[in-house]
Amino acid sequence: MEVNGSTSFEAKVDTGSMQINGKADVEGSLSARELRVDGQLKVKAGLSGEDIVVNGYLKVQGACEAESFRSRGCFRVDGLLNAGSIEVDLYTECRAKEIGGETISVRKTELAGALGKLVRALMFAEDALIFDTIEGDEVYLEHTRAGIVRAKNVSLGPGCDIGLVEYADTFNHHPDSRVGESRKSL
Repeated sequence: MEVNGSTSFEAKVDTGSMQINGKADVEGSLSARELRVDGQLKVKAGLSGEDIVVNGYLKVQGACEAESFRSRGCFRVDGLLNAGSIEVDLYTECRAKEIGGETISVRKTELAGALGKLVRALMFAEDALIFDTIEGDEVYLEHTRAGIVRAKNVSLGPGCDIGLVEYADTFNHHPDSRVGESRKSL
């Protein structure tokens, strides 16, 4: 399925492959083996898939579950964002209530030149990933604000503000990141 204009689905959508180049609203849940969002997608009752790629804007009311979740755009997930592999290149503010996965990587990416200045002016947002809780095995974060991070190995790059880090094996952080408390768990 490919959306190049604007469309609205009044019920649940179940498809093998979906590409959004325009604007789509799904009133029910959306299940797609492969999903690519280059435009705008809003889902009202949860999203599931194997491979989700967001280059545009994704808004999910409820949970978002996938094997692989990659974002180089903007996303808002009201519930749990859960995937085996989560890779986020931050251009603007992204949000999820909770994030869970085996490998989680969040890196700030700069848009260069006039395009970057225009995007920042239009978005009126910070360059940050904001969530309550993140749980994973291997976690690397930049420019992230969170209440709790729990993982086997945690590495914080610049610009993080984390309330509590719980780790099993290793924890290190950039001097430009703030951590309220860190503790090694058994």
